[in-house]
Amino acid sequence: MLILENAVHYHNVKVYEKIFKNKFLITLYLAINEDKEFIKLDCPELLNKKKYNIINAWSHKIFFLKSIFLNKFDYYFVSYGPEQNKFYFLFNYIFYLIFSLIYNKKIIYRFGRCDLFFDKIKLKKLRFKDYNFKEENFAKENIFTNIFRKIRIKAVKNSGYLSFETKTLRENFKKYANFKSKHLVIKPTHKNEIEIKRFKSRNRIILGLHGALDPRRRDYNILLNELNKLNIKNKKKIILKFLGSSNFISKRTLKKKRDVFKENLIKKFKSIGIKTISTNKGFLTRKEYSKHIENVEFLLDIQKKDGHFFIKPTGLITDAQNFSKRILMNLENDPLREYKKLSVYYNTLSSGINKILDKKFKMNKVKIKVNNKTEINKIDN
Repeated sequence: MLILENAVHYHNVKVYEKIFKNKFLITLYLAINEDKEFIKLDCPELLNKKKYNIINAWSHKIFFLKSIFLNKFDYYFVSYGPEQNKFYFLFNYIFYLIFSLIYNKKIIYRFGRCDLFFDKIKLKKLRFKDYNFKEENFAKENIFTNIFRKIRIKAVKNSGYLSFETKTLRENFKKYANFKSKHLVIKPTHKNEIEIKRFKSRNRIILGLHGALDPRRRDYNILLNELNKLNIKNKKKIILKFLGSSNFISKRTLKKKRDVFKENLIKKFKSIGIKTISTNKGFLTRKEYSKHIENVEFLLDIQKKDGHFFIKPTGLITDAQNFSKRILMNLENDPLREYKKLSVYYNTLSSGINKILDKKFKMNKVKIKVNNKTEINKIDN
């Protein structure tokens, strides 16, 4: 199997390599020329030629060119496909279309954003409060986004298999798109079983703010308002930990610029009596992140209603699975109750936090089976 990563989610590449290697011999197809310095920081072990077989795709702008000629593989797992919308990716879209026509039923396409594969009529039917059709870059009227959408849909429809991170994503995709490919749910964790420790009540709990600080995706005002509803006693029991790096990190230099938004946010939390931890000073490697998240007891779901969980995957679920963490989750974001064993659901965030702090229920040790093996066995060998 060839795993093709047309983005920079190299920690996911490692995970998918572990997931598939029990059934297939794996080769990785990565843009080494363009991303080598980033890989050295994020996942340097991927450059170990003794451990991984790698084919250099050169650059993301022509990522799928060489893949057209790689005909020795039984399957092609596209962990990130043609989902960019800049005009200079035009040739790469053409290369992917050719690639899909040649290898079609051997392709397993993993979806990033499902909405990129909906036609405009279906897009306008999406009912997410914070999802703005007109403001989404991919939906703006211009010749390139229209061409990219048509090529993308045509090419991916040729795939033998479609892969989704959750059942919710799969079921929502079926509502808005009709692709005849086989649908799989392959969760981005190499674990066969997720084990979450018993939660022991203590004087203080650490709540983790997942992901890069991004007010476009997460509602920090609601978080502030909900935390401010807590009584003084419970406010003193909370430590809020910032887990992600700032969005103000330069992608070229990986150096951090001053983050005024984060500084002001910390001041606001302090003003209502909430203690915060913010120790990271820029880009976090996966090893650093693993240490950073280690003492967090609950991850917070403060996602805006923009389609995440439903038509866009979220790293919140991935981190909860890979690092064995419970999520304080908005009940509306898990309609199929996929994650009931690792979640404490809330209608309002303050009521969820009070439920934990006031010891309203027990949280014993739980073991959750991951069914990736079952899904992978659906792939004809």
